[in-house]
Amino acid sequence: MITHIGKQLATQIVDTVHDVCGHDINFINKNGLIYASTNTSRIGSFHEIGKKAADTGTVIEVQESEHYKGTSAGVNIPVTHNGYLIAVIGISGSPDEVRKYAHLAERITHLLIRERELNTISRNQADKRHFAMEALIHQTPANMDYLNACLKECGIDTTKKYRILLIRAAAE
Repeated sequence: MITHIGKQLATQIVDTVHDVCGHDINFINKNGLIYASTNTSRIGSFHEIGKKAADTGTVIEVQESEHYKGTSAGVNIPVTHNGYLIAVIGISGSPDEVRKYAHLAERITHLLIRERELNTISRNQADKRHFAMEALIHQTPANMDYLNACLKECGIDTTKKYRILLIRAAAE
């Protein structure tokens, strides 16, 4: 299960959204530290409203007239997945103008998280299929409970009899 967005992926997201909207974007961790930003001088700095958004789990908009440590006017959206705070996405600018871009960044983040989960599931299934085939072909001693679970996941009924045909191409 994914519980955070890494710096590399966060940087890709902020750069992509920045290309669309032209506003500075930050990824902020649960401690309020900016770990990816289109304004690289802000990386590693504290973002007071980002921390507050992380703590409360609510979207916080900051107007031009408000002043908080390490914070500019803009929108700060906590991004959660399966009940875990992944990050807070902050986008600088007039809240009325940047709100839609903050939601765009949030949606992109959710899509990328889902894609990573699907890739992990697919990779795990491929690993299980490979293990089952290797164990059957080479008749290697295996944990039979795990082998049976892998076969069941592959849709193979272990109460039926099957034959395996192994063809090896001869090298010239």
